[in-house]
Amino acid sequence: MQPTATAAPLLVPTPTPAPATPAARPGTSNIKTVSHIVGPGETLYQIARLYHTTVEEILAWNPSIRDPNHLVRGTALLVPVGPGGRARTHTVRYGENLSSIAALYGLTVEDLMQANGLTNRNLIYAGQQLIIPD
Repeated sequence: MQPTATAAPLLVPTPTPAPATPAARPGTSNIKTVSHIVGPGETLYQIARLYHTTVEEILAWNPSIRDPNHLVRGTALLVPVGPGGRARTHTVRYGENLSSIAALYGLTVEDLMQANGLTNRNLIYAGQQLIIPD
């Protein structure tokens, strides 16, 4: 019995639709928005705090978010910026911990944990963006 050759499946590329750009909602012509790239472990609550806005506003500007409790790292979000602009942030460097960062800004570790939605004081990583509360 001779082996029979099977044809390789034909892969036809299909164009990816361009992402929809949110239309300006009525009465929002003076709202400033920024593009925010979701970092590892970030939540909508943290992003809302960072830009002085609400989770509901972020969801309204990003109808493609399927699960508000699970953001995909690297996703670009359009975020409306509330009064006061963007909050101060700190990028964690190798060797830093919450205690050293809190001391740098005159805060408590608990202040940093609450502002960033952290539950484990020992679980931060180099490159992570932390919100520094006022």
